[in-house]
Amino acid sequence: MAPEETPEFLQESLRKFHSEVTKVKNKPAYDRAQELLLADPKYQDSYIHASGYKLRFLRCELFNICKAAKRYCKYLDTLLELHGEKALKGPIGISDLGREEMTFLREGSIQVMPYRDRSGRRVVCVVPNSRRDVPRQVVLKIWIYISASLVGSFENVNNDLDHLETQVKGAIVIIMPSYHHVYENRGLEGSLNWTRRRLEAAQLAGLIVPVRACAVHLCYPNTALAKAVASIFTIVGSSRLSMVKFHFGNPIELRYQLQGYGIPTDLIPSTDTGNVKSVNLKQWMKLRKYLEWRTQEIKTMWESEESDESSLSLEIRTFSQIVECPASNDVLFRRGRAMNYHPGNVKFLNLIESRIHEHTFDETTTPFRRTVIEKELMQQIRDSGGRFVKWDIDKGWWVDMTIAKDDGTAIDASREIDREIQSKIHYAFRDFRKKMMKTRQQPIVNTSSTHVFQLEDGLKRRRYDNDTSTSQNCNFEGLWDNHCDSWES
Repeated sequence: MAPEETPEFLQESLRKFHSEVTKVKNKPAYDRAQELLLADPKYQDSYIHASGYKLRFLRCELFNICKAAKRYCKYLDTLLELHGEKALKGPIGISDLGREEMTFLREGSIQVMPYRDRSGRRVVCVVPNSRRDVPRQVVLKIWIYISASLVGSFENVNNDLDHLETQVKGAIVIIMPSYHHVYENRGLEGSLNWTRRRLEAAQLAGLIVPVRACAVHLCYPNTALAKAVASIFTIVGSSRLSMVKFHFGNPIELRYQLQGYGIPTDLIPSTDTGNVKSVNLKQWMKLRKYLEWRTQEIKTMWESEESDESSLSLEIRTFSQIVECPASNDVLFRRGRAMNYHPGNVKFLNLIESRIHEHTFDETTTPFRRTVIEKELMQQIRDSGGRFVKWDIDKGWWVDMTIAKDDGTAIDASREIDREIQSKIHYAFRDFRKKMMKTRQQPIVNTSSTHVFQLEDGLKRRRYDNDTSTSQNCNFEGLWDNHCDSWES
């Protein structure tokens, strides 16, 4: 379990972390970063030297100082090896990936799902449908980039609440190839070697990135090849078997098994025909490009002497509205059945259900009292650490409604925000009432079309001759007609 984070505890942990890093013997990347820092002291509180950046590794290792320091040094060594000294001066963006890395990323073999699981952890889905041989270095670069995006690459300007939850709770990985991929006519030896190379790259990334992998779900059909792949993973990842869960069955069975772990299976990008869904992947890549471009613009304004402080503040506030992945306590406003399974929306509906009688059905409740109830519910969500988030259809990402987007006074902006949120809560009460009334009006109808179920009492029936049988059938028909009459009435 992660310890409670207080300002004093975090400060003491960072002090011990810095002391432990100096004790690590072989750390060429960190030593080089210190040399760059001495050459340009203005980067003392930015990127890899920032306290927030180091806290990611501490949270990943549940504040085990020794393990966090070693992971931190290994991570910097890997960044230096893959990207050079540029990775020690600033975060690696999607524009820093080469053509081969972008091709592999667009294939959708590794995707970040747009929602969390029931426990608030991010979900990374691996769909190993492509048989193209990809260098291990390319796979490792993609894993490192995705992991960095999960915990927040630009904490100085972005609204980092959703990233903070990922740092604390970690992430889960789902490996689910399609049936078409598994049953391809391909030699067993080639399939196993290909799978092993990718698993080794994923395992190396798991040992260095500042994201704690809480669970790995391997979903395969119940075949000999699938069990051979599972055995390879057992050998390669023997040190992490405690967090690995194997699932075998057909696609429907696999999804039902994952639903038991609170995973939104409708969003898994794997299909039974061998295709890979890419809608969410394209939206995520579009958002990442915009965030990185906007961050560079704000950084330029920050360093420029001609920039106005008010305009810079407005840019940061507008940028901070964007929510890459809603937190588990957030209330989401968007059309679609998937919203009902979001943990924050489930809590929100429970609160509405607890106040629906006083708000809607009680005739003595005045309009003013209904307004008070809606404001109280709004405050309950905020007190629990939740935000009200809506989907921007034009831009294709989530927007935090609690952050003002205009440059008016703070009081006027706050009032306008509260009015908009209160209006959505009011309509949520109305929709919940309609759902309740619709459920009450629907009669329970027995759709059975045979009279056999009417006399199922576990007793054996005697055989009758033709005359008796005819009489008995007539009695059955009369009983059936009576049932039909009673349902219609």
